[in-house]
Amino acid sequence: MFSKRVRLLFMLFAIFFAFALVYLPGFSKYQELKRKEFEITHEIERLRGIALKLAEEEKLLESDSEYLEKIARENLGRVRPGEVVYRILHSEKQQKKSHEDLDKREDLVSPSTS
Repeated sequence: MFSKRVRLLFMLFAIFFAFALVYLPGFSKYQELKRKEFEITHEIERLRGIALKLAEEEKLLESDSEYLEKIARENLGRVRPGEVVYRILHSEKQQKKSHEDLDKREDLVSPSTS
């Protein structure tokens, strides 16, 4: 009687072990794929938001001459004939922040190389 119980427990353990060997690698691969899907979905949403903002800015640049002038003045340093531009020098910390902001803006506009 005792040997039948041991045999039954051994068989159940062997079945469980075989099931685990077959099922667990697939399950972990499934979990990794779900994580990648989540990351890619969020990246797509982020890029769609950027594309939407760029499309809106493109429409403004094509249709609104005042906005175009504003952008040209701010980003390209353009001036009207006869205007005098006064530049206010900031501390090094403020200049560094301004350069970082400009770099971020250029990252949004420049096409990716990948």
